[in-house]
Amino acid sequence: MNSKEIKAYNLPKDQRIIYHMETKPYILLGIFLTVGFLMFMVNGMLAIVICSVVIYAIILLPSKVLLDFTDDYLIMYNRSSKNDCVMIYYNEIVSWTYRKDIREDELIVELVDGSTEKVECYSRTKVRRIMSTFARDKEIKVKK
Repeated sequence: MNSKEIKAYNLPKDQRIIYHMETKPYILLGIFLTVGFLMFMVNGMLAIVICSVVIYAIILLPSKVLLDFTDDYLIMYNRSSKNDCVMIYYNEIVSWTYRKDIREDELIVELVDGSTEKVECYSRTKVRRIMSTFARDKEIKVKK
């Protein structure tokens, strides 16, 4: 079995990353910052509040990498040590499911050796689309 827990700095550097998921949504923050700047024409005080909150989020709130998808494998970074990650080859996935909960969403992957890997994530549509592409017909639908 090739899937294993490794140090993040030992990952192959030549792999093309298809999708990179972080905890900080930069695109959404950029949209809010643009809206904040446009609000200066309508309501200056509201614009200052929006821009301040967005700049605070961009600069001071921590960002953490959760997932990387490549052509050959999936990398889960949400470990107790920031240097550790789990590299999972798509052909070693027995089943996977995306579980949506009130507090957090999780991607749960079961491997051929019987082990289960979990990672907190968001963007259910994007993750399900990519996993359906690379781990076709292995999704377990969760009943609500």
